[in-house]
Amino acid sequence: MLDSGSQVRGGIVVFRDITAWVESQERIRYLSYRDPLTDLYNRRYFELACKSYDDGEYLPLSILMVDVNGLKLTNDAFGHAVGDELLISVADVLKSVADGKGCLARLGGDEFVLLLPNTGPETVDSLAKELLSATKSRKVAGLPLSVAMGWDTRLDGARSMSDVLRRAEDRMYKHKLLDRPNHRAQTMAVILQALYDKIPWEKEHAQRVAELCRMLGEGLEMYPEQVQRLYTLGLLHDIGKLSIDYEIFLKPEPLTEEELAEIQRHSETGYRIIGAMSDMVDVSEYVLSHHERFDGSGYPRGLVGRQIPFYSRILAVADAWDAMTHERPYRIARTLEEAAAELKANAGIQFDPRVVEVFLERVYPQLTANEAAGQLR
Repeated sequence: MLDSGSQVRGGIVVFRDITAWVESQERIRYLSYRDPLTDLYNRRYFELACKSYDDGEYLPLSILMVDVNGLKLTNDAFGHAVGDELLISVADVLKSVADGKGCLARLGGDEFVLLLPNTGPETVDSLAKELLSATKSRKVAGLPLSVAMGWDTRLDGARSMSDVLRRAEDRMYKHKLLDRPNHRAQTMAVILQALYDKIPWEKEHAQRVAELCRMLGEGLEMYPEQVQRLYTLGLLHDIGKLSIDYEIFLKPEPLTEEELAEIQRHSETGYRIIGAMSDMVDVSEYVLSHHERFDGSGYPRGLVGRQIPFYSRILAVADAWDAMTHERPYRIARTLEEAAAELKANAGIQFDPRVVEVFLERVYPQLTANEAAGQLR
């Protein structure tokens, strides 16, 4: 402020509180480097860390890769909320064991990584064993945590960081490949038990349908390995019902369009669950198509006649027979004679005529004899 003689007489100071702005910028910066689900560092931060640690003072430097087994199978069977819980639980284990030891990040999907400066092979090997032991003691939705790991160590500057990362990743995938059959068998057992716990009659239904599939396969003079595949198909065919609201199965009145659509989705859900196992891809296709009808009016794809996989046509007869001859909360059971008449009436419409013919000629007589003896209907 100047007077009339242009002499300074005072001044004005303006203050602006930028605390909120600074905090928001810090928050944005924090989020830009964090995975929102697990609160671990993300891929962006990990890549920056790799550049920062690409210096001789951090040697030996180890990279430990971690992959969560069965995430897709868990998502398909129990939903993404349980899949997220699985990822969070694995992240918690990693934090508890590796906190403060290096840069821990989630690269995306089911992959995590731990960057360990000044860490040699023996130390990272010991850390990996500790992590494996810690995961085995945890469960999510009845599923045991399972991870595959691989690691490698950079001892000198001759190797690039990308080469160390690639070697660790290769070893992780090898571990995953070797452990896959055992883990998937465990996961499938948990999924089946969850289905049986949710729908009380499903276990006996699956066992009866599997046995009927076996009898039909033998009646059709299929090879023993094909008969065994049919048996497996019978056991797994309704696994997709795990995603259906149990109350729908108890309704005595007709289902709404929405409820019917939910019921019909079970074959697609089963297809995704079983298809997650590489050695069961064929079975997943048969499960997908076991509610197709011979005349093309079935679901989900409206296949006609021989477009429907042969195993699915066999399963359709076995499944329908068991459904007709056993009581449910929403209907009474039919007699064997009534069920046989229903199969015959729907041959060429709902069912493959050849499969129905073999069922009535070779399986039905065994079932009537078994009924007299109080055995499988």
